Amino acid sequence: MLEIPLRDFLLHSLSLSFPHPVSGERLAQEAGVSRVAVWKEAQALRAKGFPIQASRAGYRLLSLPDRLEGAFLQALLRDTFPGLRVVFFPELSSTNSYVKELASRGEKEGTVILTENQTQGRGRRGRTWFSQPGKALTFSFLLRPSLSLRLSPLVGLLVALVLAQALEELGFSPYLKWPNDLWIGERKVAGILLESSAEMEEVEWIVVGVGVNVNMTSHDFPEELRSRVTSLAMEKGETIPRWQILRTFFSRFAREYPRFLKEKSFAPWREAFEERSLLAGRRVRVHWEGGEKRGMAVGIDEEGALWIQGEDGEKERIQWGEVSLDPLVN
Repeated sequence: MLEIPLRDFLLHSLSLSFPHPVSGERLAQEAGVSRVAVWKEAQALRAKGFPIQASRAGYRLLSLPDRLEGAFLQALLRDTFPGLRVVFFPELSSTNSYVKELASRGEKEGTVILTENQTQGRGRRGRTWFSQPGKALTFSFLLRPSLSLRLSPLVGLLVALVLAQALEELGFSPYLKWPNDLWIGERKVAGILLESSAEMEEVEWIVVGVGVNVNMTSHDFPEELRSRVTSLAMEKGETIPRWQILRTFFSRFAREYPRFLKEKSFAPWREAFEERSLLAGRRVRVHWEGGEKRGMAVGIDEEGALWIQGEDGEKERIQWGEVSLDPLVN
């Protein structure tokens, strides 16, 4: 008996075999169902937008569509991050909140939760994260690193850098806005939200939330955001399959994450981060509760802190705060 729905089994099998066909007889035998049942599920998947061709050779996917079905993505991402398990929901209030609940119940590292419609998405400092159903990429994943709480913010910098490199591989030129936003030109295209739990100053778990504006047009954004945000499709002039971003990102992250856990420092990635920095050499304002600092951004250190130089020439190390470009001088 199948432990997963027949539709998921069929989708997973066809995704694994893409672009080659799988015989209906084999699918029926492995699923323990009739060939008629396989045919009905193939028809249902075709109605959902999966281009499945049926022939004497069997069933096959004609192309890999821009869909976020869990079984489909599980097959495409199977050889990326070790232990990766993909779960898709058509709608969730917040992927981060859902993964936090899983983490508190002992869920293993590598669980990825995706949704098409996030109704209560959150950004940094309690802001709302806007995402357009069917056009955005919104997901959260669980990590359980052996790491001190003091170093946990470095995970956000690493994720941001890896995501930037993944987008570069797909033909884009993003900038990194410390600590973990991605911009193209002077507009935001992606954001990362890190939440964690610790015991005795040692990380118990980290939830990484990622939001990418993929195939939105300017009209998809609220009017008050249009001058400050962009999407990959707006920059490239064509739609981007979201699974490509996921597969490229997790393939890269699987290489860098183990090295980071060994190094326990951002030193090996600091130069690459600064090469893509939106802030380097520019005047910025840093806001935090009860204070503000203006100055020139001069770089980050091995622990991921931002250094800025004030008018008096003195440098100050910034570990947290809201950073914005100073509009009076930029």
